[in-house]
Amino acid sequence: MSDLADAPLFPPLLSGEAVGTDPFAAAVERAAAGVRPGTILYRETEGALSAAIVLAPELPLADAVGVVFALQLALVDSLGALGPPELAVHLVWPDRARLNGAVGPVWRAAASHDDPDAEPDWLVVAVDVPLYTPGDRPGDTPDRTTLAEEGFEPIGGRAILESLSRHMLVWINRFVDDGFAAIGPTWTAACDDVGGEIAAPVAGRMLGIDERGGLLVSCDGRTRTLPLTTMLQ
Repeated sequence: MSDLADAPLFPPLLSGEAVGTDPFAAAVERAAAGVRPGTILYRETEGALSAAIVLAPELPLADAVGVVFALQLALVDSLGALGPPELAVHLVWPDRARLNGAVGPVWRAAASHDDPDAEPDWLVVAVDVPLYTPGDRPGDTPDRTTLAEEGFEPIGGRAILESLSRHMLVWINRFVDDGFAAIGPTWTAACDDVGGEIAAPVAGRMLGIDERGGLLVSCDGRTRTLPLTTMLQ
């Protein structure tokens, strides 16, 4: 049962609102209508928490989308603070995380336009965090996992949302103040695919990321770069 009936407490500059639909879609609609940046829309359904934040970056889209990695690192810190000490959290380019080797949280992002050289009016980033498997049948999806399966004590959406928002503010400020260079090495350290073979989004050996968070992959004897903007919906 959701514990979000009591409104979560958010840090200064951020505010939240529960919604009855997909927070990502709701945030895109609100962003287009001019909602205040720093607004977090959230919803807890059976077994999962979804949350989306509206941002107003003052950078070209190709640079601004790097904030996605800042928000991913915020979740890594949040899960590290709330979860068991043996939990291994690794990030997967561009939009998911593995918990002890299985896919867990997944991110989505959208912007007001798709021109990489123009400053967007708004940018929305959302994360879906699986809390537990409805029906208590984790074996149905062996390649995916939930917080409950990875040893978290019974934990509701409110605790995660409050923790995530605090870490989110820290990482957003770091990105805004010092740019992608301040977060890129930390993200790379949290990605255990670097140096190994990957199958998606292209097959090859992952060399790392570029100065904007784009994927560098060696395939067919050459190096390909996939910009982080490819994850935008």
